[in-house]
Amino acid sequence: MVRIKNEIETFLKKSFFKKLLFSIFFVVIILIFYLNINSNFDFHPDENSHFTVSQYFVKNWLNPPVGHESIHNTYSIWGHSYMDELDIIYFFSGKFSILFLKTFPEYLTFRFFQLFLLLLFCVYCFSKKDKLILMIVFLISTQVWYVFCYLNADTLPLIASLILSYEIFGIDTITNRYLKSFKFKISFNSNPIFAGFLIFLLILGKRNYYIYLIYLFVFFLIRLYYQKKNNLKIMFLKLILVGVISILLAAPKLIHDTYINGFDKFQKRIDYAEKVAGSEFKPSIYGTEKSYHSIMLRKRGVQFTEMFNKYQWHINSYQSFVGCYSFLNILSSDFFYFTILYLYLFFLVCFYLTILIKSPKKDLVILGISILFIFFVIFISFYYSWNLYLQAQGRYLFPILPILLGTFLYYKKYFFKFYVLVFPIIGILGIYTFYNRAFLTIQ
Repeated sequence: MVRIKNEIETFLKKSFFKKLLFSIFFVVIILIFYLNINSNFDFHPDENSHFTVSQYFVKNWLNPPVGHESIHNTYSIWGHSYMDELDIIYFFSGKFSILFLKTFPEYLTFRFFQLFLLLLFCVYCFSKKDKLILMIVFLISTQVWYVFCYLNADTLPLIASLILSYEIFGIDTITNRYLKSFKFKISFNSNPIFAGFLIFLLILGKRNYYIYLIYLFVFFLIRLYYQKKNNLKIMFLKLILVGVISILLAAPKLIHDTYINGFDKFQKRIDYAEKVAGSEFKPSIYGTEKSYHSIMLRKRGVQFTEMFNKYQWHINSYQSFVGCYSFLNILSSDFFYFTILYLYLFFLVCFYLTILIKSPKKDLVILGISILFIFFVIFISFYYSWNLYLQAQGRYLFPILPILLGTFLYYKKYFFKFYVLVFPIIGILGIYTFYNRAFLTIQ
């Protein structure tokens, strides 16, 4: 048994395994490009709602106040508009689309920004020593591939968080060189600007990634605790500088939003939703028998256990995390879902047990924090579905991926063992089901 294990680990170090992962990654990128360009418009979750917001920024630079007449078309039957969120991706996609508006249909020009983000990730990925780990995290879920196939606000914070995890936990990066240096010295190859920029993108991104920022904050508190006293002050000041840069970059957007909406923006959103939402979606009747059946289930008397027994929250969340397409009505096969689940469990159990057995006790703190925050991400998604809107969507679990990437990099010496062979299998199965199911959105 030991001999077989050693032979497998020798195989992992050879070029064939790397070429196999590269090939799977390359095929996935091709499929994403093809589906992005050829799938029907508004055949994906809320694409028209995302489209109208990006469309506004083609000609405008600043967002208007809540309920402004110029953005009335951006509000859905829920009385909600993505314009009222802080997400900066709509500004970027709107301005980026100007490059292609004269040549392509308007909806495609916004989708092209998703492909641009994907290309940036590929360039970053292939420029790094541990590119295999970056590719493996990207291959974990076909749902990750799918969000690059249409306009939405999930791609930018996902890419930013993955790159930020690599910058912090990777060995030879701009951010890590800056943080590990014993001198308060800034250069092109060692500076806080890149990390500050990535955090800025997350501040003005999807709110479910804020838990990831808290995870990084806790990680650095632990890192400061174990830091040598003579370097503690320098490390602290360096972290403060990263935070200051991110806040300064986000400040103009935050100040402008407060200026036009005041400090009672949340109440203004509720008041406007009361005016424009459909009869079942008005905030005044949330949680009553008159409201839409999936709003505020807890207030309507739905018990904790019913979320699993009756509403199947755990199954729907898992399926839409692994691969669920169109308006979450095109599912993969049961065989795919069960096989991927068993492969996930096999890898995580083997990987975590290896760390527990071989890693020094001091290093186990990071593993414990990572597992704890993964559970936090899952709990927040559940709490939202139970107390606000029943949206068992796997994309709310995406912040798990940068946390996993950080764990993989931190314990890299335990990563490339025999159990890592599950990822080519996951990738191949993913390509098969993505081609057979996600491509139905073309028809």
